[in-house]
Amino acid sequence: MTTNIKQVTSNGKALFDYVIEQKLSRNDAHTAKLLGLSTPFISNMRNNKLQVGASTILAFHESFDMPISTIRAIANVPRKEK
Repeated sequence: MTTNIKQVTSNGKALFDYVIEQKLSRNDAHTAKLLGLSTPFISNMRNNKLQVGASTILAFHESFDMPISTIRAIANVPRKEK
């Protein structure tokens, strides 16, 4: 019996790099301050120890006025199926 499990890992590094490249933030410490998150939390997401979750997506949306669909696409976060 084979089970096909599609495991998708979010890419926090791409999301934080995008914000810095678009000049929305200077660095990870500045991004953390704008998002109201700790720098170790951002470091863990950047190093794929934590996945980008709903609260982080919402923080990006509110802080940088980015569409949620764009944030999901950059960070490779799939929509939950019903």
